Amino acid sequence: MIKKTNRTFLIFFTLIWVTQVSFCQVTLESDKDKEESDAESIIIDAKKNVFIGKYDVAISKLEGLLNKDRTNAIVAFELAKVYIEKNSWVDAQRYMEQAIRNEPKNVYFLEYYTSKLINYPYDAERERYFSDLINLSSKKVAYYDQYIDYLLTNKKYALAKPVLSKMTTTFGESEKILQRSFEVCNLTNCKEKESIITKLIAKDKNNIGYLKLLAQFHLEKGNQNEAQKVYAQVKQINPNDTEANLAILKTADTKKNAESAYLRTIMPLIKNQNIPIDEKIKELMPYLKDFVEKNDTSYLDELADIGQNLSLTHPMEAKAQAFYGDVLYARHKYKGAVQQYQKTLKLNDRNYAVWENLMRSLDILADYTELEKVSKSAIDYFPTRVESYIILSKTLVIQNKVADAKDYIEEGIMVSGGNPKYAKDLNLLKEMVKDGLTIEEKFMRGIKTENVNPVELEILGDKALKDGNTNLAFEYYRKALLMGHEGKIRETLIMRGIKFPDVK
Repeated sequence: MIKKTNRTFLIFFTLIWVTQVSFCQVTLESDKDKEESDAESIIIDAKKNVFIGKYDVAISKLEGLLNKDRTNAIVAFELAKVYIEKNSWVDAQRYMEQAIRNEPKNVYFLEYYTSKLINYPYDAERERYFSDLINLSSKKVAYYDQYIDYLLTNKKYALAKPVLSKMTTTFGESEKILQRSFEVCNLTNCKEKESIITKLIAKDKNNIGYLKLLAQFHLEKGNQNEAQKVYAQVKQINPNDTEANLAILKTADTKKNAESAYLRTIMPLIKNQNIPIDEKIKELMPYLKDFVEKNDTSYLDELADIGQNLSLTHPMEAKAQAFYGDVLYARHKYKGAVQQYQKTLKLNDRNYAVWENLMRSLDILADYTELEKVSKSAIDYFPTRVESYIILSKTLVIQNKVADAKDYIEEGIMVSGGNPKYAKDLNLLKEMVKDGLTIEEKFMRGIKTENVNPVELEILGDKALKDGNTNLAFEYYRKALLMGHEGKIRETLIMRGIKFPDVK
């Protein structure tokens, strides 16, 4: 039996030993926690320095931590991110790979690193990180997409094929996978191209993009007829599809039909307000020019629709209004042309061609009251253009405003400077008003003396029409034609919608 004294000592010793062990454990755990807490504080402080641009301070703090523990993947990862911010790619890679070595299955590390690798040239050694990421998280399609993008961007088309194959095996032939398959196939010119496109169309039969891919495939193979059939399907979905219409134009039976069809196809572009007016006019002008220079009226109906839409799409653009005015003028729609030219001049009155066409339209319409106003305005804006003086003088003569006509004729002669281009018209008008007689009186005197100019007869005819005496007008026109003067009598009468009897 142990004595009491000895028992007391044993208990006391045991208590001391337990206390010391417990104190030791608490102290050790506390030191560990403190180290972790200090590390977290340093990392947070480093991030603050990165935020304010003090990269070197952050690097110094983090490297100090890493020197104490080379296996600390988090610190290595944070260092890599600092070097990314500092645009030091080599150092960033070094620390990124150190982090991954210490934690090779850390998906977040691999995700971050591959997202940066894709911005740099292909690196065969580091390509494995894309594979590692897929192997760790094979059910995330974005990782496959990123890997394929990396390979395609760097023109490693052959290497993309097995990745795509694995992607297809994992996720099946979804529309998204088929799109990627076509992308790779198109770059590698694989034999399965038609099959892939057909599968895409089966996924979405009304997808115009897929149909166009098939049409282009047939064209590449020289199968024009098959391509046309596919483009016909496109037109059924969207009749205004430009590419389909242009493709079909190539098989049009005549140039006229082809050009007419082309003008119909560009209507969506004409209606697009975002396309500058100058680009549209540049595209359209050759067709209007063909009419003006070659009297080719083949496309006037199409141009009329285009002109109307052009003027509605760009209501504040003088060029749009003038173009439509020119088309209407070419179609002998003079009242409409007058309205368009008037709109044009409200937007921009510095283009003489518009004034001239407006005056000619009013002349054809025999609206001499308005023509007098317009031609006077044209002279105010363009005082050196002799054409306006001639038109105004003729208009005044027809209205029996002989005195006013005489003044403008003299001005016109002075402005012309003797230019033979205008001398004939001006001298004729001067002769008509020199004695102050009305043109009827002048004509009667000329008949008696057999000294009458056929141009005077044309002007007399115009005046008779103005006064509502059509039969007398025809007599004047007939006599002028018998004297060998064609001028623009027949053309003008046709434009006015007047049927002129045959000259006998």
